[in-house]
Amino acid sequence: EGFRFAFANAGWIAGAAFPPVLGSELANFAYTASDQNLWLADPGTELGRWIWLPVFAVFLAVVGFCSALAAAVIAERGFGRTASLVSLLWSRRVWRLFAATYLIWGVAYGFVFLFQLVIDLVIEAAFSVAPDATIVAMANPWFGAVHWFVTTIMMMAVYARMGFFIVPVAMAEGSQILRRSWQLVHGNLWPVLAIFAAVEGPFLVAYTLMPLPFYGTWGFGTESIFQNGAMISPPLLDPVTEFVKYAIEGILVLAEAGVVVGAALAAYRALSPAHAFD
Repeated sequence: EGFRFAFANAGWIAGAAFPPVLGSELANFAYTASDQNLWLADPGTELGRWIWLPVFAVFLAVVGFCSALAAAVIAERGFGRTASLVSLLWSRRVWRLFAATYLIWGVAYGFVFLFQLVIDLVIEAAFSVAPDATIVAMANPWFGAVHWFVTTIMMMAVYARMGFFIVPVAMAEGSQILRRSWQLVHGNLWPVLAIFAAVEGPFLVAYTLMPLPFYGTWGFGTESIFQNGAMISPPLLDPVTEFVKYAIEGILVLAEAGVVVGAALAAYRALSPAHAFD
């Protein structure tokens, strides 16, 4: 249903959701540049250590709001309504959707932080017992890839459990977004996880392969590349190539938004028919 909805409304989604997706991509580009200037250039400096976190928080806020706005305008189409981006900018429902999205991302990154903490403790313990074997294991080129894959799946699972229904709930009901989404997923967790994996799986593969023609290695969209056994921020390319790279990601983001929102709308209609066309 999600893919059917996205294909049926592809032209409309490309036009209506383009401005917020463009804003998200511009924020992504700005963050990548600042990440290299403030952190990657000399990660040991106090400047990089203290400025990176607030820069990342602001980046997440901008991308989160742009994502919420794009999802809202797509959902309005799914509910058979039309709303301009200008009117949605001031809509309480969109701001509540943004707040819910930002909170879910915070929880997801919290789980990733705890997971990383556990990994660090395990590595430290292993190094104290068998240092040579630990160094060999960490030098394996697949070590960073497996770590990235596990954290990505973890974040997707958190979003599916907490936020799969937040877009239709926000736009149809307008309140108690996280609670209602949690209630709708409760008792339907495995079907929801299966739906989310089915709609996100192709895009995850596409994002993973996207850096290949630009850097000769895989990674994740414009955000990272796999190099020397680790996921790192990619170096900036010439302006034309950078434009092409971010344009490709923008198209993927538009398609992904249409498919994911379409799937959530279809599932929401099945579970809450009374609210489906309010």
